[in-house]
Amino acid sequence: MDVQQALENIKIVTSELAEEEILCIRRHKDEAIPVLLYYIKIVVDLGKALPINYIAHYYAMYLLAELKVRDALPYLIKFLE
Repeated sequence: MDVQQALENIKIVTSELAEEEILCIRRHKDEAIPVLLYYIKIVVDLGKALPINYIAHYYAMYLLAELKVRDALPYLIKFLE
C-alpha cells in the first residue's frame, strides 16, 4: 500500500482499525504530515458540513501528536473550542 492510498483509506469509518494504514503513514511521515494537517483543517473550517462518517481528523490528531508535529497545535485548539 502506498501512502496516498493509506491517507485515503482513513477518511471514512470502517468496522476495523486502520492498522496497516497507520503503519504506512508512519513510514512516510514527511509525505503524510501536510495531508494530516489538512484533514484537521477541514474539520475546523467546515465542521458540521462534513459527512457523519468522516473520521480522518481523529486519525490525523493521533498521528500528528505521536509524530510531535507542532504545526498541528493551533488546529487542535480550535477543534477543542
